Amino acid sequence: MGRIAAALAFARQGLAARRAEALLLGLTFAVVFCTSASAVGVIRSGRREITANIQRLGRDIVQVHKSFSAASFFKEPLRRGDVETCRRATGGWATGVKVFVGALAAEPGRDHSALVVQTDADWPRVNESTFSEGRFFRADEPDACALDVWLARELFGSSQAAGREISVAFGGVARTFKVVGVLADPLAIRARFQNLDSAKNARHPALRLLESKNLYIPPGAVAPGDDLSLVLIKLPGDAAPRDAVAALKRAFGPREAQLLFWARGPWIDNILDTFDVFRAFANVVWVIFVLLAAGMIMTLSGLFIGGRTAELGIRRTQGASRAAVLVQILLEGLMLQGGGAVAGTALSPLAGAWICRHLPWKFGIEGRDVALVLGAGLLTSLAAMLIPALRAVQREPMDVLRES
Repeated sequence: MGRIAAALAFARQGLAARRAEALLLGLTFAVVFCTSASAVGVIRSGRREITANIQRLGRDIVQVHKSFSAASFFKEPLRRGDVETCRRATGGWATGVKVFVGALAAEPGRDHSALVVQTDADWPRVNESTFSEGRFFRADEPDACALDVWLARELFGSSQAAGREISVAFGGVARTFKVVGVLADPLAIRARFQNLDSAKNARHPALRLLESKNLYIPPGAVAPGDDLSLVLIKLPGDAAPRDAVAALKRAFGPREAQLLFWARGPWIDNILDTFDVFRAFANVVWVIFVLLAAGMIMTLSGLFIGGRTAELGIRRTQGASRAAVLVQILLEGLMLQGGGAVAGTALSPLAGAWICRHLPWKFGIEGRDVALVLGAGLLTSLAAMLIPALRAVQREPMDVLRES
């Protein structure tokens, strides 16, 4: 204990004697820890939020709609009776959907176009919807409608949409509906993007359903007929998407060639795998940054220790061993690293929040990420200081004093 106390005393004296250099090195440690912690927090929080949002699209959803082949272009292979076929084949919930682009008017003289979704009251069961206002329409409400939050903002601004009326026109047929609910966007992260619907009618209606700018009305309310654009199926909890698709193909028989079966689960997995590639790349960049920071710390440590050769030489002539001098230098480094680590880690939430102001997610850092940054940073910094420290204590004290 006496030797440790003596080493600590010499370390404090050494730092006090060269305050300017010690402050510069301490600030360097603080910047390194702040940058590392904020970068790790931004990367990890982005992946967590993006993953959570993508999962909300429904891993257990299968879509059946007309294929893009020329053979099925002029055909309407899906009928309302196929909804029951899908239920029996998969054992899950199913809802038939007919989509078209209709003209909407919430106020006289102000027309809008939007994707109109004719569906039944089972839509929220299949697409586990949450509502920012009201509810979905019931089967006994032929003049009720619901709409997505982005369409509600486009039509009504910040005013309440529930209880308002919307006129819908398509194919020479016009009808007025009363809004009973506003569906919240399942992709909460999308609130920080602007104008996602730039392509408008260029995409297939089945894909535009994911854009959350839709109006939902009862079946046959505007566009008559029992033909459907697609059927959405929510699989039971123990069903595998690929097995469900195979069962659906068998159930449709020869008509299977005219249809496209799309399971969202594998699609979501592919997106998440892509994010894992980006995360791996970001981790490589972070490692490169840590190595560059280690090189900078090694250079500054060499200058800090090199300017104290006379002081260290005198300690050696007074009987201090190489190990004692090495311990003193490393203790000085640990003191500076500790102060830099505390200051840098404390400032990292502010830096991360500022970075995330320009990104579509909020900053957050977990305790294990802080531990990773502190552990990696302390070990790297200590290793960077060890090389110039070993170089300094290897020299003979008389040679050092003659040179000084």
